[in-house]
Amino acid sequence: MDFEKCIKNGELFKRGQKLKTWHRRWIYLSPHFLFYYLNSDESSPCGVISLEGFRIEKYSHSNVNAFSLKHSLKREIVFATSSEQELSEWIGVLSQIIKSFDVGSIPLLPIKLKKDFENDDMTQEIQITENKNEEIQKVIENLNEENNSLKHQVENLQSEMKNLIVLHQQQLEESEKKSKQEKKILVQEIMKLRAQQQSPQKEVKK
Repeated sequence: MDFEKCIKNGELFKRGQKLKTWHRRWIYLSPHFLFYYLNSDESSPCGVISLEGFRIEKYSHSNVNAFSLKHSLKREIVFATSSEQELSEWIGVLSQIIKSFDVGSIPLLPIKLKKDFENDDMTQEIQITENKNEEIQKVIENLNEENNSLKHQVENLQSEMKNLIVLHQQQLEESEKKSKQEKKILVQEIMKLRAQQQSPQKEVKK
């Protein structure tokens, strides 16, 4: 940071305020503020904590190496380190800064960095919401694809049904035509038989 010298920096794990999950953060510690970034390459912090009004103590409610920054307004921010040695170093440096506070000398934080310390959790919740929206969108897209597939299947079935109806109608017409022809032939045969039966009778009469 250009406006304040760096006292200590390094990687810590910050616990979320609402979700209570651990998130890797790059920490930049100045004489009055603690800035945290998504990683060491970021130019803008995702959160900043003014150390005024905080006290530091070892966090005993976890099986990890952690410390908590507690505020008089009942705010508590928990960080974890990778080792016991790092924990002692961070607690030592932060304790010296908090003890050396002179309220009248605390500089104003630039407006662009005035973020509530819960912004990190808000970012997490927004990301979760976006992920859920993406999942919902994928589900909708899959449903639309399935709907289109079903629509095509229905259209194909309807087309097949129409073809079957036409084919059946043709078969009925052919069957009816054939039946008429057979009936006609049968009538002709009957008429021939009657004619043959009547012919001998006429000869007897003569």
